[in-house]
Amino acid sequence: MRARDGVQRQPKLGQSPRFARRSDIYSLGCVLYEMVAGRPPFSGSNAISVLHLHLVADPPPVTDARPDAPSRLVSVLAPALAKTPDDRYATALEFRSAAIEAWSHSVGLADYDAVSVYLKALLGKSSAAEAPTDFDATQWG
Repeated sequence: MRARDGVQRQPKLGQSPRFARRSDIYSLGCVLYEMVAGRPPFSGSNAISVLHLHLVADPPPVTDARPDAPSRLVSVLAPALAKTPDDRYATALEFRSAAIEAWSHSVGLADYDAVSVYLKALLGKSSAAEAPTDFDATQWG
């Protein structure tokens, strides 16, 4: 395991394919959390300590790092980062729809298009080539 692996990945050991898909939702939730908060949901001295936190701890509220984070977007993260796989979004498409809907109410229309393209690329419904390379969710503008 590389040191970075524990930062965005919940272990899939012994999981059925249904739970493995939901583990991917968790990983995407970690990516979106980091985009919004500017830091991963958990940190530690090594990958094992971070992995342990992923298994047993709830992530700190995004608003601890970003008090100005849009509340609708923050609410999208909770199901994605749920500890119990059945409590997460059932599919990446469901997660994507919730995230895009939250963004549409949280940013200006000009920003919405760029964010929508980025989230579609991130969540697999668009080509990565369409995603802006300079997008930074920590700058609400």
